[in-house]
Amino acid sequence: MGSLVLHFMNEKLLNSQFDALEEPPDAIYVDVSHPPEAIANILKTYFE
Repeated sequence: MGSLVLHFMNEKLLNSQFDALEEPPDAIYVDVSHPPEAIANILKTYFE
């Protein structure tokens, strides 16, 4: 972020922004270490 020109947010504020984030109660968690096809299948079964 420090190398971005005309960036709207001071990079020193980034950690506080992440600290303030709240996880949504209905979030879907998927292990992204799987291959894309496996991730697609996991999501497909979740929505069926």
